[in-house]
Amino acid sequence: MHGDIYMPGLCLHGGYFEMLESGWKRRGHRNIKFFWYEELKKDQKKIMKEICEFINYNLSDEQLDKLDNFMKFDNFQKASASNKKNPNWKEGNGQFIRKGIVGDWMNHFTKDLNMEYNKWIVKSLDTIGIEDPEVVGYFKSDVEF
Repeated sequence: MHGDIYMPGLCLHGGYFEMLESGWKRRGHRNIKFFWYEELKKDQKKIMKEICEFINYNLSDEQLDKLDNFMKFDNFQKASASNKKNPNWKEGNGQFIRKGIVGDWMNHFTKDLNMEYNKWIVKSLDTIGIEDPEVVGYFKSDVEF
């Protein structure tokens, strides 16, 4: 079921790898900044500083601390308009922003589904041309169940 909707990009917001490819092709453009969720989870404040530098915007330490607190996952999840009830969302009535846990997908996949997705991910990353081992590692789905 998931593969019938998610893999061909039939989700409400479109296909993940199609969007990633569109951005990846432009990654060297001066107006494009790539960072990964895993990096954000590891050091949110560092990524926020990088974004400020990228857009040439200064925040005081106090402002940065306040923003950092607001953007902590639990706070953001409560405040985000993306997480409000919406008739377009079937399950959860709008829980678009779920848990914020890197790797939580493992709690929802079977071994067979994992194998199916892993083939799709490897093929998609190859097609896009993403070869950096650290970035490829963010998509690692060949785990033991």
